[in-house]
Amino acid sequence: MHKQKVVIVGGGISGLFAANKLAAYDQFDITLIESSDRCGGLLNAYRSEQGVLYDQGTHLASKTGIAHIDKILFGEGKLAKHWHEFSYLNSGNYFSGQWNLKTQVVDIRALPTECYQKCVGELLTSVSDMTTEDYSTFIRSHVGSYLSDKLFTPSVKKLYGDEVDFTHLKPKVGYFGLNRVVAFDDETSEVLKSIPKYDEKLAFSSSKYFAEKTNITESYLYPKSELGIQFWTDSLLNRAVNKGVKVKTSSQITHLNAQQANVTKVELKGGESLDCEYVIWTAPPFLALRLANIAFTSAYRPVLRTANLFHFSFNRPVLNSQNHYVWNWDESFKSFRITLYDNIAGRAEKGSRLTLEILSNEEQSELLCYEHALEELKELGLIDNRHIVIDQARQTIPNTFPVPTKQLDNAVKEVGELLRLSLKNVIFAGRHSSTAWLQTDVIKSIDKQIEEIFF
Repeated sequence: MHKQKVVIVGGGISGLFAANKLAAYDQFDITLIESSDRCGGLLNAYRSEQGVLYDQGTHLASKTGIAHIDKILFGEGKLAKHWHEFSYLNSGNYFSGQWNLKTQVVDIRALPTECYQKCVGELLTSVSDMTTEDYSTFIRSHVGSYLSDKLFTPSVKKLYGDEVDFTHLKPKVGYFGLNRVVAFDDETSEVLKSIPKYDEKLAFSSSKYFAEKTNITESYLYPKSELGIQFWTDSLLNRAVNKGVKVKTSSQITHLNAQQANVTKVELKGGESLDCEYVIWTAPPFLALRLANIAFTSAYRPVLRTANLFHFSFNRPVLNSQNHYVWNWDESFKSFRITLYDNIAGRAEKGSRLTLEILSNEEQSELLCYEHALEELKELGLIDNRHIVIDQARQTIPNTFPVPTKQLDNAVKEVGELLRLSLKNVIFAGRHSSTAWLQTDVIKSIDKQIEEIFF
């Protein structure tokens, strides 16, 4: 029986899911190509010199609610054997010198009374301009000028740089959840949120309250394995290999040989050539253009941020035993997110591991240091003078988060459309495809495309 030759490009969660879905059927000959020395992408563990493991990027898995997809993602059998399961994300946030340990959404009640009253007045009377293409105009119309200047503008600069051009940013985008604020207690918020114009501005002060009131049945998972989230991608990789998927890591594609708008060969560095009838591409789409020698005239180049990850372990538990992670919206700090691993893993009584994240450009990255990161942790009250560092490591990952500009959005769409017209037998999937961003949406999109093409 002839088996269809399928090449999957990219060994992250998208590529691993596609490999496992197709490998369940005997009609495919599957090769997965990954440019780095291991699969998993951001779903990997980083091992310090002392052997301590920290998640490299993404921390939590999510069930999609679709049985056949979740079976592929998490295998058969009871989840409780390998996974911690959460009905909602227990996140907190720090703003204006105060903590709200019940939600990641900014709590403006931390502002001084006079400032808070001014913000609430503008928030309730402002009329959101949904027609504007300018972020500054939109956010001022959405929440008012005072809150825009006090919170939204400095927070966006923290994420995307002081030099960011607000006229180029996409409007109506929740930058890491930065589209609503907590302004009232949950009962008052519930009444106001029944009115659409307030619902889009206000959030509940508690993620748990939100989950209970909205009856949203979300499910988040974290491995019980000491590998952390890498356990997930390792499991997917091992299952794919056991089903006959050929995996080539540290492999560089040098050319996509296309005939009559169909890729027939994928050529690799070193001279190896793979015949193919279909390609599932989960890497950045513009690479496919270049490798297939398809001309693209846009001169736009995305602005990419550098992720600076400071990993620490201490001699005693971290002073927050509640949250899975916390967000720092206070403009006086460089950090924007801190992950509390042992709280996620159900070991709060040990609770000594965390990762502090700072986004910067490459030049600013060189000025960051452990001492500054530790000082921020102390100022935030997550550690004190009794905490002694027993392990530390730093990862500097350039070219991670793109600045979400309108030009980037247009360029990605143009590239995607050009590729779909130029390469008929290539499925463009994953976050890079611009069709979805959330993990569950990305996986559901890939599943749908595979079903439509192959079955």
